[in-house]
Formats: sequence, C-alpha cells, structure tokens
Amino acid sequence: MIAADDLVLIGPGSEWFWVMAQFIALAVTGLAIFRQLRTQRSASVYEQETEMWQEFESPTMIRSKLALMLALKGRDPSAGLPVDTDEVADFFQRIGYLSAQGHFDPETLWSDGSWQVVEFYWGLLEPYIKADRAGSSDPTFYRWFEWLDAQMRRLGTKHGEAHPPFDASQRERQLDARIDIFRAKLRRFDPGWGVES
Repeated sequence: MIAADDLVLIGPGSEWFWVMAQFIALAVTGLAIFRQLRTQRSASVYEQETEMWQEFESPTMIRSKLALMLALKGRDPSAGLPVDTDEVADFFQRIGYLSAQGHFDPETLWSDGSWQVVEFYWGLLEPYIKADRAGSSDPTFYRWFEWLDAQMRRLGTKHGEAHPPFDASQRERQLDARIDIFRAKLRRFDPGWGVES
C-alpha cells in the first residue's frame, strides 16, 4: 500500500511519474500508428487487387485471352506455347512473383475466388509450358505462375476445399466455351467488334 502523502507529481522525486507518463504516451501513439498502418495496408491490398482484376478484364487482355484460346485450338501441347500469345501467362507470372515477394497475400487471392482463375489457366497451359521448359532446358520458365497455382491448391487443401487437377480431356470444350465468352465480352465493349464490313 502506498500513502498518497508520499506521491510527488511535480518537482524533485516526481521523475517516476513522468517516466511512466511518457511510456503510456508512447504505447498509445504506437497503438494508433499500428492501427493506421493496418488500415492503410488493407486499403492498399484492396486497391492492388482491384487494379489487378481490372487489368485482367480489360478489353486489351480479353483480346489477348481470345487470341490465346484460338491459338490453342487443336494445338498439341508438345508444340509448346503459341508464339505471341504470352500476355496471359505473363500476367500470372507477375502476380506469382509479387505474391512470393509479399506484395500480394496468397490467402487473400484464394479467399476472393482468384484460385479458380489461377488453377484453370495453369491447368490449361501447364503442358505447353513444360514442353517449352524441356525444349529450352530452362526449368524456371514461368516458375512463379506454377508457384502461384501451388499456393492456391495448398490453401484449398488447408481450407478443406481441395480441387481436382485440370481435366485435359475437356481442353477443347473449355477452349470453345472461353472463345464464346471472350467474343461476347468484346462485342459488349465494342458493339461493332467482329462485324465484317
């Protein structure tokens, strides 16, 4: 028990009080800064993901996806990726690299449903990419794209939602479906698109 008569708040003997007051002020300031940084980070993650998917759904990228699907129609995977259709794989390579470096959170990507897109495109392109790796003797070709797919599958298993691998027997049907979707989207962006003059 401390007698109130012995407490000195101002003058000699009050040093303990001011040290404690400074400690409390620093703790409160630190907590406020932490909360502000966490809020800023959440806003930044949301903004990054929004920009990422805006790019992926832009007319330019939809044209690239359509060109890729058309180039893959009837193409044997052993021939590798078609020339000049690398924008889609490059997109996932970049997202995988940024995720591996901590700029994107794989858990957030998985939670917002991005796993479906990542797993589809990796499953579709994997045999072509592996053929290119073998042909160029470069085992790191699109390594971050592969890493991103592995992260999505790992998180699926972690959350009790493991997904089957891409069904290669459905490749042509999947390509046809995507071709129809991308053509429809381009017509929506530009009603005159695809109309022969």
